[in-house]
Amino acid sequence: MKHIIVYFVFSFTSLNVNALIVDSLLIKQYKRGYEVVHEIIESNSLKDSLANRLFCSLFFDNLWSITVKKDDSYVLYYGHRISKGKVFRKEISNSETVLNRLFSLEQDKVKQPIYQPANFYTPIYWYFLLLDSLHNKKYEWNAYSESNDKYAMVYLNAIRDYFVFLIIESEGY
Repeated sequence: MKHIIVYFVFSFTSLNVNALIVDSLLIKQYKRGYEVVHEIIESNSLKDSLANRLFCSLFFDNLWSITVKKDDSYVLYYGHRISKGKVFRKEISNSETVLNRLFSLEQDKVKQPIYQPANFYTPIYWYFLLLDSLHNKKYEWNAYSESNDKYAMVYLNAIRDYFVFLIIESEGY
């Protein structure tokens, strides 16, 4: 009986430690994703273009994109992270529904936490970030994020639609 109690105490403690490690890993990945976005901004001289504006960024593998919301349109910047070649710029109508939906995301509407599953791996890491005009985080998600919250699932679908939109918009560059 004593062994069973020790086993349960050890198992419970082990689960708490694993949850802390997973939370710690997710926080580190979000911080690194946020740092990468700022490295992209600095290395491509986009700081002035983003001043006092809402913007979002999605990067995966070697590709990155930043979409800036202006009063009368959106501006899409995109390029490669490693080769740091040409930065492409495209003006997009402010009636674009994919972008309008994307810029309405707010982390506060997600009621259940977003977490990282411990037994999940993807060969292509991606990170999404949405910042307000003061450049405070409004929403972020990465390849390892997961949540059962209905708003989180709606937002993940919005990010997926944005990804498809980027593929279509950047076609032929």
